[in-house]
Amino acid sequence: VIVGTNVKEIGADAFTEFKNLRMVSLPEGLKKIGRGAFSFNERLTVIDIPSSVTEIGENAFENTGVKSVVIPKGVELVSEEAFRICYDLKKVTISEGVKTIGTNAFELCESLTQISLPSTLRTIEHGAFARTGISTITLPEGLTEIDSYAFFECINLTEIKIPKSVKRIE
Repeated sequence: VIVGTNVKEIGADAFTEFKNLRMVSLPEGLKKIGRGAFSFNERLTVIDIPSSVTEIGENAFENTGVKSVVIPKGVELVSEEAFRICYDLKKVTISEGVKTIGTNAFELCESLTQISLPSTLRTIEHGAFARTGISTITLPEGLTEIDSYAFFECINLTEIKIPKSVKRIE
C-alpha cells in the first residue's frame, strides 16, 4: 500500500485483515492513524511512521508482523493496545515528546528486547509491557506513574531501574 501525499488521516479499520499486506508507505504530512487501521495483518513487516504523525489510534498495529518501530516525537500517547500481539517486534524507539504508554500497548510482544524510552515519559499504564521479552530496562527520570501489571509475566526481566521521580507504583 502506498498512501498518497494529500492524505492527512487513515480512518478506523481502514486496512484491517488484508491478509497479504506486507508493506505500507505512509506520506510525510499524515497526522492520524486511526483505531485498528492496520491491525491483524500478520504479514505486514515494514512500517515507517512519518514524523508528522501526532496520533496513533488504539489497536492501530495490533497483531502485525512488524519487526521494529519508531514512534515519532509529535505523538504524546502510545495508544491502548497499539502494538499488542506483535510477536516479531524486537526493537522500539519512542521519541522525545511521548508522555504516556497506554494500556497493553506492547502486551504479548514476546520478541521485544530493545526499548528506548524518552525523558518526556510520565506514565506507563496497565500492562504496557506485559509478556514481552524485555530483560533489563532503565526508566527515565521524570516518570511519575507505573500502573498495575506494567511488566506482568516478563519472564526474562532481571533488572529494572526506577528513577526517584516515580511517585506511584500500582
